[in-house]
Parts: sequence; C-alpha cells; structure tokens
Amino acid sequence: MTGQAFDARNGPAFRAEVRRDGRSAEVALVGEIDAATSSMLRDAVVPPLGGGWVDLDLDMAEVTFVDSQGLRVLIEVARSARGTLTLHDVRPAVQRLFDLTGVASALPNLALA
Repeated sequence: MTGQAFDARNGPAFRAEVRRDGRSAEVALVGEIDAATSSMLRDAVVPPLGGGWVDLDLDMAEVTFVDSQGLRVLIEVARSARGTLTLHDVRPAVQRLFDLTGVASALPNLALA
C-alpha cells in the first residue's frame, strides 16, 4: 500500500489520507467537508479514479460535518468511480444528510457501511 496525505495546514480543518492497493484505494477523511475543503477531497480522489482505481472506500469515522458543496463532491466521486464507492463509519449527523437528500438511493454504486 502507498499513502498520500492532503492536509490544509493553517487553513480549513480537513485531511485526506490515501492508501492505494492495486486497483482499489481507501481514503481516511478527517474533519469537515464543506465549501472551504471540498476541493481537497476532489484533488485527493478524482484524478486517481481516472488513472485506474476501480473501488474506493472512504473512511468517514472522523468526518464531523458535510455541507452541500461536500455532498456535491461526494456525488462527483461516486459518478467518477468505475466500481463501488463505499462510505464506512458515517456519523449520525452526516448520515442524516444522506437520508434527507436521498443521495444513497440515487447512486447505484454508492454503499453505506
């Protein structure tokens, strides 16, 4: 596995640590995914999806908040994935956003675990 961290030092409270294993990857996310940080999530995962990743697991255990910009990027990531996008350990407040918007049912390759 290889790892790469995307960190907003002295800026928004967000970090993405990418661990790639062949054609799949796990990304541990920490902090808030919002208008100020959503581009960091996009930069961490969208380009590599075009480079051959098939399945992507996002560890959401340390994600404390997602706004509409963050949700838009997660939808973009799901649409870019050729395989399954799995969101693990989603906190209740973030899960509520997915439930209220119906995102999980609208994206057939999105799995909440």
